[in-house]
Amino acid sequence: MRKVICTAAIVSLGFANPLLAELDFVTDPAVCDLELFERQERAMTFDGSDFWEIEYHCEVEPITPPDWTSDQTQIRAGYCEEPGYLYPGVFVFRSHPGEPGKLYVYQDESGEAVIYHSCKINAD
Repeated sequence: MRKVICTAAIVSLGFANPLLAELDFVTDPAVCDLELFERQERAMTFDGSDFWEIEYHCEVEPITPPDWTSDQTQIRAGYCEEPGYLYPGVFVFRSHPGEPGKLYVYQDESGEAVIYHSCKINAD
């Protein structure tokens, strides 16, 4: 019974913020048609507040969905963890009107972004 209640609570959290339900990003657009677990085995996923990959997870304050009509920059505090390690950090999210569906994510001082592709926009 406890497992059913916990599962129901987790599922309901996924729908608590309709803005986050719109966000479905991956580092490799070829995995968009796969189930979530398979995506996370082959690429990093991002739902607006959580990044997931096998044995790697980052959580940030939720972002506002990009609208790609103007340059947008969003800065959020967060952390990443993998077995035995926790890394606090700051994440910078950039979107540009000339690149709908692409979200640039900066999370270290290298100045290099990881590009995420929207499965929602790519599906249209």
